[in-house]
Amino acid sequence: MSLITESDTITLLLGIGIILVLSRVSAEIMKRFKTSVIIGEILIGIILGPSILGNIFPEVSQYIFPQEPDNMIRIGMDTIITLSVVMLLFIAGLEVQLNVMIEQRKNSMKITVFNILIPMAVGILSVWLYPDLFDLFNPSYSNKWIAGLIIGSILCITALPVIARIMIEIGIFKSKIGMIIISSVMFIDIIGWLIFSILISLTNANMLENHQPLLFTIIYVFAFGLFMLTIGIKIINFILPWIEKKLSWPGGFLALSLGFCFLGAAFAQYIGIHSILGSFIMGVAIGNSNHIKSNALEIIQQFIDNIFTPIFFVSIGLYIDFFKFINIEMIVILILISYLSKILGTKMGLRFTNIHRSNHITISSAMTIHGTSEIILASILLKNNIIKEDLFVSIIIMVILSIIISSFILKYSLNKKVLN
Repeated sequence: MSLITESDTITLLLGIGIILVLSRVSAEIMKRFKTSVIIGEILIGIILGPSILGNIFPEVSQYIFPQEPDNMIRIGMDTIITLSVVMLLFIAGLEVQLNVMIEQRKNSMKITVFNILIPMAVGILSVWLYPDLFDLFNPSYSNKWIAGLIIGSILCITALPVIARIMIEIGIFKSKIGMIIISSVMFIDIIGWLIFSILISLTNANMLENHQPLLFTIIYVFAFGLFMLTIGIKIINFILPWIEKKLSWPGGFLALSLGFCFLGAAFAQYIGIHSILGSFIMGVAIGNSNHIKSNALEIIQQFIDNIFTPIFFVSIGLYIDFFKFINIEMIVILILISYLSKILGTKMGLRFTNIHRSNHITISSAMTIHGTSEIILASILLKNNIIKEDLFVSIIIMVILSIIISSFILKYSLNKKVLN
């Protein structure tokens, strides 16, 4: 049994240190250009990985970020990346406000239904109509229905943190339209992650021919979510005042929150659901407690956003040569079906609401923004050998372009009118 050596430890710490320093520098640069810091962190990973540093100084790149999956340094980094993904979904859950979703449920659910159905249908049709173009799945997971639903999940899931930050920046987060957008995105993300968790369970367990495990998986997903968002919130409301009185604040809350995050993730993985859904639902439950202090949530978010989030987004480019796997045709197709399906879905949903037509462009452009969730989703698919590198790279580039293009359209539409 191999153990990590002192030299391996030094190299691992060196790599983490380089990631944190460079990602912080890139974040400040991106902020100056009023661009999402996610783009800067992904670019840092591409620079440090085989795409650039690996081609210019291969020995240096291989020493700091070894490519072999069984290398102890790589195993250590992969472990930290896994923890980062779990915590990323936890803080995404913290941002879900159930009261906002309930308040805006009538309009939001109409937008949500079509923003799920249309992208899912487009994903399935794309795979069935163009099987050669979408021959980017591992042969073990080549079932067209599963592949189509996976593409559909990528198309329908949105970027709650990215959209929220953009709307705060341009001053519409607390407006009526802002609340409708956020509420719709929350509904879409919750349903989208439930669907994705079921799909991952299917592919990992190789249950494509057996319907009974699928039924159990669906029951487990909804039972866990229903319990945590009803009884779970009541339990958290009961114990939080005791935590506040007996433990140091907010340190005790931070430790216990992350503890519950990992317990939820472990339980979800144990019952056959991906761990990220467990941490996401736990985040929703904790974030919607009546006794949560805003400064405590801010500390959790700052801790994860500034330490673990950069590690994850930089890692996207560390172990894949982006230039080698660029597929222009796939990138163009993904962007086209992404925009068409989301705009069509939003437009169809808006037809059944009482929202004024002058706000339709704003809502539609917000719904086309992809980000954190899609990148996490694609990374999980690649890590589990479900998709090939070409599709992974295409998804990442699609996300980056959607952030740039849709953010510009959203800001431009708001400059043309005054929102109510």
